[in-house]
Amino acid sequence: MTADELMGVRPVKEQAAAPRNTRLWRKLRDIEKLPPGDRMTVLKFVDALLVRQKVAGGAR
Repeated sequence: MTADELMGVRPVKEQAAAPRNTRLWRKLRDIEKLPPGDRMTVLKFVDALLVRQKVAGGAR
């Protein structure tokens, strides 16, 4: 799904399954509205968390 489809600018090409976590999807849409520099900061932070999770073997 493209950002334009998420924001309603373009119609959704295929019927996507309902998101499992609607709160997360709302936050992602809010992040899309941030200025580019802030968006990159958020993405770098998320990437770092994912790398840390992989290194830890997926354990919490």
